[in-house]
Amino acid sequence: MDEVKQIKLQLESIKNIEKQVTSINQKLSEVEKKMKSMDSRLEENEKSCDFMSSELDKSKLDVKKTKEDLKKMHKSVQGLEKNSDKLFDKTEKLDEQLVDLESRSMRNNLLFYGIPEEGTDENCKQLAKDFCKNILKISSANEFVFDNAHRIGEKKGSKPRPVVVRFHYLEEREAVRKSSFERDIADAMKSAKRGVGAQLPRSVREARKPLYPVMKRARDEHKNVKFIGKKLFIEGEEYIPDIPME
Repeated sequence: MDEVKQIKLQLESIKNIEKQVTSINQKLSEVEKKMKSMDSRLEENEKSCDFMSSELDKSKLDVKKTKEDLKKMHKSVQGLEKNSDKLFDKTEKLDEQLVDLESRSMRNNLLFYGIPEEGTDENCKQLAKDFCKNILKISSANEFVFDNAHRIGEKKGSKPRPVVVRFHYLEEREAVRKSSFERDIADAMKSAKRGVGAQLPRSVREARKPLYPVMKRARDEHKNVKFIGKKLFIEGEEYIPDIPME
């Protein structure tokens, strides 16, 4: 009986050991599952890191290429700016040359304002000579030699169009122009709405337009005033308008 008891105790001990082993095996199995899960997550993280590293490298290359493109664009813009400045300077010079040529072609011309129109058969040369004789008081006006004379501009209302006259001799043209500056004659022309003026290129007329009030004020102050091209000179110095501060 003692031996049987001993065997039973041993069997019980073995059963307990088996239970412990089973429990340990279960725990090991759980640990293995967790390890597998961790391995799987680690692998995914590695893949993610590899992808991010690849994307980062790609982004670095894109940034580098963008910087190089920007440098090229900057150089191109600088080149365009230089070319633009050159073109602007060239355009300015061409404009000056054109204005000079136009001014030369109009050098012997004068405009007569306020001469009533007499229809399609009017003799503009004779009308201009009569103006010089009767209004400007030039007795030798009928002896002037005109290469051409005609109306300019479109007919608008009752206001007569100006008559442009091309003088054959510059001295005669200057004599007429200077006579129009005499105080008594200038006042008489103003009251009669008549006038005489040099023919100028459009760009010169537009440049002078805002300067006329300045010229008038300077003349009222008895200062020496004259235009040269687009520029106004007062007492020998070029007038430069004040630029308002922003």
